[in-house]
Amino acid sequence: METKFIYQSIRQLSKEVQQMLVQQDMLHMATGLQDGEAMIGEYLDHRELGLAWNHLVYMISETGLAPTLAQRYFLRRIGQELQDLPAFPALDPEVVHDFYRLLQQFHQRQREATELLAEKWNITFPKTCHEWIDWCIHAGKRKLPMNKEGVKIHPHGFGLSLSNGQFWIDFDFGENGEADGFDAWRLWNFAEGNKIPTLFQSGDEIKEVITVEMERGALIFSGYINYYLKK
Repeated sequence: METKFIYQSIRQLSKEVQQMLVQQDMLHMATGLQDGEAMIGEYLDHRELGLAWNHLVYMISETGLAPTLAQRYFLRRIGQELQDLPAFPALDPEVVHDFYRLLQQFHQRQREATELLAEKWNITFPKTCHEWIDWCIHAGKRKLPMNKEGVKIHPHGFGLSLSNGQFWIDFDFGENGEADGFDAWRLWNFAEGNKIPTLFQSGDEIKEVITVEMERGALIFSGYINYYLKK
């Protein structure tokens, strides 16, 4: 994250936090809140990044304000860059529930996608990400059609996108043949592409939930792209 972007992000976050404190009638709860945005702006104008960051965290922690998912994402990124990660309040249970509801639908479509691949292209599973690449090379040499009876696939790297008129999905196969991996952007694109109602406004917001659930031990990271439910 570039220093300029950190400055811009802190300035924007201070404005949003100030507005939230006004809306929730919290300005009286501690000193330095009434003019908090102005103080942070002054610190930034004088290149006092550490003071600006500390006051922003103070405004949140002293009031118990619950940042939005997007705000939490940027707060976490800035904190990691500055090596001063603030403590965050727990996620809204409804948001966590919505994440796992979306993930359940994603997993269901992954299962259906592998069934369609087996049915239309006689592909055997499990198939590792490297075996998938071998299949793609073989299919390219044989010029196998990527559209069969209304099922369209677009192989790419370790995975593919698939659509059949009922749903669209994109995912990567895992190193050991897993077909249930996911990441924030694929979940977001899945929700958007299939018009699934969700509380999330962006992939960044889903990424924040994944990060929190990783810390909680509910999810594991493959080390490359895919995340998985902890068995």
